[in-house]
Amino acid sequence: MSRRLYWKLCLSFGLAAVLLVTLVGMAGDWVERQMSLLDPADQQEMQQWANRAEALSGTGDTVLREQWLQALQQQENTLITVVRVEEHWLTAGLETPFTLNRIGRGLDWPVHLHHDTPIIQIPFTDGVTSLAVRLPARMLPGRWWPYTHRLLQVVPPVLLMLLLCALFYRHLMRPLRQLQQATRRFDAGDYDVRVYNPSGRRMDELDELAQTFDRMADHIGGLIRTQRHLIHDLSHELRTPLTRLELALDDDMTADQLRERGRKEAQAMRQLVEDTLLLAALEHDAQPVLTQPVDLSLLMEVIADDARYEYPDRQLTLQLADGLEQVPADERALSQALENIIRNALRHTPAGQVVSVSAQPLNGGYQVSVQDQGPGVPQAQLANIFLPFFRLDRSRNRDGGGAGLGLALAQRQIQGAGGTLSAQNPDRGGLVMRLWLPGLQGDKCKKCK
Repeated sequence: MSRRLYWKLCLSFGLAAVLLVTLVGMAGDWVERQMSLLDPADQQEMQQWANRAEALSGTGDTVLREQWLQALQQQENTLITVVRVEEHWLTAGLETPFTLNRIGRGLDWPVHLHHDTPIIQIPFTDGVTSLAVRLPARMLPGRWWPYTHRLLQVVPPVLLMLLLCALFYRHLMRPLRQLQQATRRFDAGDYDVRVYNPSGRRMDELDELAQTFDRMADHIGGLIRTQRHLIHDLSHELRTPLTRLELALDDDMTADQLRERGRKEAQAMRQLVEDTLLLAALEHDAQPVLTQPVDLSLLMEVIADDARYEYPDRQLTLQLADGLEQVPADERALSQALENIIRNALRHTPAGQVVSVSAQPLNGGYQVSVQDQGPGVPQAQLANIFLPFFRLDRSRNRDGGGAGLGLALAQRQIQGAGGTLSAQNPDRGGLVMRLWLPGLQGDKCKKCK
């Protein structure tokens, strides 16, 4: 399983953390700077003080100026005075002297929010005289800075986390809702519903979950359809022997004839039910069942001898290549599959004709070919002959054509051994059944006992 979703979460939360720290820092610096500036109304008021002090200084009446400054200091409860700062350069050689006549901060300078009350210097027009004001308490900026600072530490992280959670909730819940809706539709009987979108760009664990659901829907939907078809077809096939029993009961048969007829129909129905149950079990168990090594040469010789005895009016040739080894399979299931294939070939081969059976190594396993000289199968129907209860001639009775379960059972039994079974129409007529079985491959067959 990939961990793409895990890395998405890690990358997203990592980037969110970096973004959060950066934004909160930048926002904190910007807000602190804005809150550290003097209010424009306070700046205007102090400028008016400086203009008044300069006007009083220009009259030459220092007593009046000092009285006004003293009154203003008492009113604002702070230090307010007029200062003159002149610089004298003791070191020669400076072509462009720079101004040093400042003892305080300008009106438009930011005020440090964490230090004592600063001195604000408002210069007069002469450039050397200034009004120096220790900033009154009522004009101190950043009154709400401690609360704003705390809000910046709480509100942006909460908002960013809520946004991130909302985006991830939507990202995660969209496929989960689709899966939920698909599950409900599947439960309601829509076995064709699928979730995975191959054109999507997620490619994460939720995509793997969707693919797992689709595989489960394919498997379970197929099983349900197969079970329904088996039940429907079984009920249809059982009508024939039951009808024959009813007709026999109404016929003028002796007790021995009626008993023999009943035994024959009961055996036919039992075989039909057993084959149907076995097919249903094989449909349900999709995993290969490898139980023990089976001697393929010996098994095919025994089946060929039995087939020759059962069909003495047909010829059966058996060609086994040298070096045939054991195959991993359930011996009973493999034997039944080979018997069904060979008997099906003999059944459709006219009397006096030949059925050829051969086995040879191929691709790490063994290929068994069974060719008959019957009428063959239309090309469009080749795949259908492996369907349960399928018969080309629906009018044939059970004695002539069987119930149509033999090849369906054979294919699933071969698949259960890890092999394949297919049918082909050769150019010279008839039908060729080719099955492939895997070899033991040394000691790698872990399920073989």
